[in-house]
Amino acid sequence: FKNNSPAKKIQIYIASYDPKEEKKIKGNFWKRTQINWEEQVLITLEIQPNSKEYQSFKIDLSNYKNLKPVLKQIKVVPERGVNTGSFEIDAIEIKH
Repeated sequence: FKNNSPAKKIQIYIASYDPKEEKKIKGNFWKRTQINWEEQVLITLEIQPNSKEYQSFKIDLSNYKNLKPVLKQIKVVPERGVNTGSFEIDAIEIKH
């Protein structure tokens, strides 16, 4: 993760679902794109502002009981008040 902004913290939201539960819901899975982010897993990380190098983070997802078996979408949000800059993600590796 590379932070090209003055942010010192980011929030990472992880939306997930259980395929067994999804089969019970009518409608096309891919058309159901509305995600209530307040119900999803939220992880807050401290980051280096305006970094020139990538930072690596290891997050133990087993600590989050409301995380479902399949990850659907990830959302990265800077801390409040930061409205300039950008973020770069080089890779996301998931192990279990």
